[in-house]
Amino acid sequence: MPCIFVGIASFRDPEIQATVDALFAHAAHPERIHVGICLQVDPKQDAACIVRPKGYPGKLRIEQVHHTDSQGAGWARHRAQQLWDGENYILAIDSHMRFESGWDKALIDMLSRCPPRSLLSTYVPRYTPPDTRDRFPGQILRIRVHGMAEEGNPQTLHITKVPVPLTDKERSGLYRAPFAIAN
Repeated sequence: MPCIFVGIASFRDPEIQATVDALFAHAAHPERIHVGICLQVDPKQDAACIVRPKGYPGKLRIEQVHHTDSQGAGWARHRAQQLWDGENYILAIDSHMRFESGWDKALIDMLSRCPPRSLLSTYVPRYTPPDTRDRFPGQILRIRVHGMAEEGNPQTLHITKVPVPLTDKERSGLYRAPFAIAN
């Protein structure tokens, strides 16, 4: 069965353990999940931000660096990506995420319906810890441009989400987009 590498950059985030727990708990096939984490913490001050490999023997690869040595989010994502060990699929996520049941099977199925060398991206729903999630039953969130920024605003392009019904049999929620969201 194909394996999935999940790369996570975590900067002093107390949600990282809950994210890892949810990642495995909601996978249809947790045995095929491998996780690489660039954990940017102060080991003395950030006890709540440390990942413990409880119940996931051999599934977590963690590079821990002191948060003052971090060189930013892109750098940390790159460091997490370097922990990839040849798994068939790669998923890059934030350190504060929740998952739907069977997320791994659903993503592989979606990707199998795309042209070769495709990338899946979406605007993920919000959640309030520990696990209160915005729900969009029967829908997927499509990335859309909300508008262009006013002059002087450093965020040139404003992106938003639009719920799209999964009843569209032709696409089943899959649409081409000119950009990807990094979460």
